[in-house]
Amino acid sequence: MKFCSVVDYYAVLGLPSGEEGAKLTETELSEAYKVKALELHPDTRPQDPNAQADFQQLKSSYETLMEHMNRNHRYKNRV
Repeated sequence: MKFCSVVDYYAVLGLPSGEEGAKLTETELSEAYKVKALELHPDTRPQDPNAQADFQQLKSSYETLMEHMNRNHRYKNRV
């Protein structure tokens, strides 16, 4: 049986979690992603065997947070 570990998407982006993270704007998320993407991009870390996986985790975390933020925004506008 394989278990999935829980990922703190905010921590992956170098941002605060919890209530602080929930208050972040789309712009703040995007800026944090860009900074981390430059740091973790596989081209900047050719000797690191985990570079591709780290970058994929970053990308996945960003996409998940943006999707969640957009879903909440659509819901609030509908109600």
